[in-house]
Amino acid sequence: MKFKEINLKSEKRNNYNITYEIITPTHIGNGEKLPKTELAFFSKKRLIRKVDIDKFFSSISPQEISKLSDSIKSAKNDYFNNIFSSRSISSQELEKQYDLKLSYNYRDADLHKIREIDSFIKTPLFQPYLPGSSIKGWLRTSILFYYMKRIKETNRYLDQFNEQLDHVPRGGRNLYKMKRDIGDIFENPLFGNDPRQDIFRYFIVRDTKPVSYENLALGFIQIYHPKERRGEAYFESLKFSRYLELLQQNTKLQGAFSIVSDFSDYREEYLQSSNFENKLRDYIIKKVFELPHEELFQKIADISNILAKNIIRYNYNYLKTLNEKLSSPIIEPLIKFYEETLYPIYDEVAKTDDQFLLRLGGATEWHSKTIGAELMEYFVNKGKIDFSTFYNRLNRLKLFKGGRMHKRFELAPISRSYLVDNMNGPRMPLGWVRAKLEH
Repeated sequence: MKFKEINLKSEKRNNYNITYEIITPTHIGNGEKLPKTELAFFSKKRLIRKVDIDKFFSSISPQEISKLSDSIKSAKNDYFNNIFSSRSISSQELEKQYDLKLSYNYRDADLHKIREIDSFIKTPLFQPYLPGSSIKGWLRTSILFYYMKRIKETNRYLDQFNEQLDHVPRGGRNLYKMKRDIGDIFENPLFGNDPRQDIFRYFIVRDTKPVSYENLALGFIQIYHPKERRGEAYFESLKFSRYLELLQQNTKLQGAFSIVSDFSDYREEYLQSSNFENKLRDYIIKKVFELPHEELFQKIADISNILAKNIIRYNYNYLKTLNEKLSSPIIEPLIKFYEETLYPIYDEVAKTDDQFLLRLGGATEWHSKTIGAELMEYFVNKGKIDFSTFYNRLNRLKLFKGGRMHKRFELAPISRSYLVDNMNGPRMPLGWVRAKLEH
């Protein structure tokens, strides 16, 4: 089939200016890690500095450069200023790219355990921002989740997914490709089989305007899950920390998105046949993308909030289930955070017609990136298969670890990542963001 190239720039659009507010610290990585030898830790100031290595070396003599270069090469795991402690480098002397505050007043002993820090995505001037691709990914998953729940005929794709699990390769590149592509079972019928057909091509989400690096802080992230010793189960950390640059709570960023308002060319080019997939796509276009300006935003907000509520409820019930069976003292503060912070924020947002919640970035569990909760609902909660069978089949994709504990508590995934405080106690989940339409 020869595809017609539709000129996106010429299309009429609905445009929206959005303010994003960070509700819980959020990490969106750029794939880079900051090695400890490029960082300086100043204990009295309670900050970590990303050193401008080039500027520092340009300020000293060639002879000294040679000596210091050897020191860096021989240093395996130490801060930049500690490597040259004999030289007594002051904080004023160390040229900075930016300074990084601490999310909590972490102990010096724990800060010295750092080997590298996962970097937040930034501009060349070290200003963090929220990438439009991350926001768009959430909205895409929200719409997929919404219509998979509401259109019973889409159950055929859930059944097809289940059948595919019988043919999962044991490993190697074929397993990687199947893990990567198996979501197409759901996405292609609803959004388009070809990138040129994808209806989300007509939904443009801009990167937010960057903000100052002063909105970043270093956070310690630990993974918690039930462990078993001598027949007793405990909710404990894996004792392994990730160190992330996080956008701090209450940070506000300005962004925008726009949506094509006339899909007549799209229908003419891609929806001429009357098969189920085309009818499904046309239905979504009518019910969402072609709504009048204000109704369109409210519909997107409602759809996003449904997924957000589902994830909040799922994670709250996860903690309640564990607390009933384990009575761990570190679970109660997390339950309280959901009851006193996240649920009230959700209730406040859901009452409006110009706000929605979304969850972005790393250290968030499987249900925040997929329609995993709908898979659980369809197969387990509706009694099609028992949890053990569901887990065994799904885990052929090697998504989870710790099968015995998953099956004991009937929870998948069984682990959660939390931001921890200076006593290494879990405080809150990551990645919750509020979006508000600017009228």
